[in-house]
Amino acid sequence: MELCHFKQNLVKNNFSFVLEKAATMNEISNAENRLKVSFPEKVKQFYFTFNGLSVNSPELHVLPLNKLVANSGIVTFAIFKGTHKLGFEITELNHCDQWNIVNVDTNFLVTHSMSSFWANKIWAWLRSQRTIWQEETYC
Repeated sequence: MELCHFKQNLVKNNFSFVLEKAATMNEISNAENRLKVSFPEKVKQFYFTFNGLSVNSPELHVLPLNKLVANSGIVTFAIFKGTHKLGFEITELNHCDQWNIVNVDTNFLVTHSMSSFWANKIWAWLRSQRTIWQEETYC
């Protein structure tokens, strides 16, 4: 799913949400300087489309640029259910030329790409409340 269709799907599925307006190049540059990173293209693409997202139920917050936090090689960028933090592993680019997305507390690998995060992982949480931040058990 492309980001341009993301808002349409939130509306279509009757989620109560707030999408922040697109970030400017200056805001992205300021965040990169503050965090001492260079965002991969897909991260920039997201923030050029939306500078943050909040969904009331099920609870999800994708942080705006000014609230991103770097600590021990991870930049926290999303919080699920109030306590489950996801972050970018910023120490190196993966085979997709992107940062891995991991659980900040456990280092559980959520996905290798922003495309997968937006097309699959977000919707697995929003539609089914699947706990994407940890190993899932299927019966």
